[in-house]
Amino acid sequence: MKYSNEDNYTNFGQRLKLIIGDESIENFSKRCSLGKTTIQNYLNSNRYPTLERLDVIAKTADVDVSWLTTGNDYQTSSPDNSDYTKIPHFDVQASAGTGSELVESGINKNTVDIHPQTLLDQGLNPEGLLSMYVKGDSMEPSLFDGDMILVKKMITPFSILEGVYIFRVFNEIFIKRIQFNKYSAKLKVDSDNPFYDSYTITGNDLNDVEIIGEVICTIFSKVRRITRPTEESVEIN
Repeated sequence: MKYSNEDNYTNFGQRLKLIIGDESIENFSKRCSLGKTTIQNYLNSNRYPTLERLDVIAKTADVDVSWLTTGNDYQTSSPDNSDYTKIPHFDVQASAGTGSELVESGINKNTVDIHPQTLLDQGLNPEGLLSMYVKGDSMEPSLFDGDMILVKKMITPFSILEGVYIFRVFNEIFIKRIQFNKYSAKLKVDSDNPFYDSYTITGNDLNDVEIIGEVICTIFSKVRRITRPTEESVEIN
């Protein structure tokens, strides 16, 4: 079955509702081998499926996975999809949990197409942005497992940081709320989910840490801005 962007189904939840039609959510979820609650979260735009689940849903409903993902009809749009901004997407998952292993040779750098209005609404310049998926529950309720996020890469040197960041320790990538002060040589790491403990990285161990970028917002699901703290200074005891 083929749909186009002329159908005006502007977010994933609306497109999913369209392809489910009169079928019950319970029956459709069984055909997809997914939980009923999972499908309901997608319909309500509370979460966004992983690439693997997108493929399963598209095949189950017999629709084009590109249309299901973006709402854009690649068969009728221009070859370069010029109406959209291409953002690099890395097929590695930032762990909102205990850590997600990164294998350098296994990184597959693709792109995702984002409507310029989405970037404009968030006051974002596409230069220096990348996207990736969240894995785990340690950043709930700010970020959920399967969320796709926009990350602003760290380009200029920094001395003080505070907010939600992607960082790497050895071969593992994390997404956490951090406080960093170069002068006190401390990196405090917090999870928004109280089930997870905070910890601090200090001294020479900081040499094993690479700050990749700041998490700006979620995309494709309901856009949620990951707000910065209101205070300018960062104090780490």
